[in-house]
Amino acid sequence: PNGQKDEERLNFKMKFYADFLVYLDKLLKDGFEIIICGDVNTAHKEIDLTHPKANANTSGFLPIERAWIDDLLKLGFIDTFR
Repeated sequence: PNGQKDEERLNFKMKFYADFLVYLDKLLKDGFEIIICGDVNTAHKEIDLTHPKANANTSGFLPIERAWIDDLLKLGFIDTFR
């Protein structure tokens, strides 16, 4: 989901992210091998943006969104772009 500029939409996005992590964790524990493809509408690191400082408080680069990608990687997923 795209967080856009309003808090309600960001809350929706973060709930989706949290629910998705729970779902992925369950699948992994059940022995499934998973590949995730797509756009999560979040830049993980400063290198992912042309102007990271200008986007520091913009949905798509908020610390809470970036932390979600950290949590995703902690589950054992690999960012193949990196």
